[in-house]
Amino acid sequence: MTLATALFCRLLLRGWGYNVALANSGRQALEQVREQVFDLVLCDVRMAEMDGIATLKEIKALNPAIPVLIMTAYSSVEDGGRGTENWGAGLSHQAAGFR
Repeated sequence: MTLATALFCRLLLRGWGYNVALANSGRQALEQVREQVFDLVLCDVRMAEMDGIATLKEIKALNPAIPVLIMTAYSSVEDGGRGTENWGAGLSHQAAGFR
């Protein structure tokens, strides 16, 4: 996820009344999950230091109750959804578009 996309998501979620923390990498996200309580984690498949699937697995090892929503801009389900099949997760493939 680009910084612009992350900032847009934060702005949108804050507008809906949610508190939002941003992480620049999978490792930074894990540090935050260890230190804070979260209701939901939004995670991109492609991230620095540790990809989203590895981050998902680590978060679930720390706290299996935290829901994790994996986002991707990949055009194919095969590329974007690898590794989620063992976590009871589903992948909804839908092109995002703003009108």
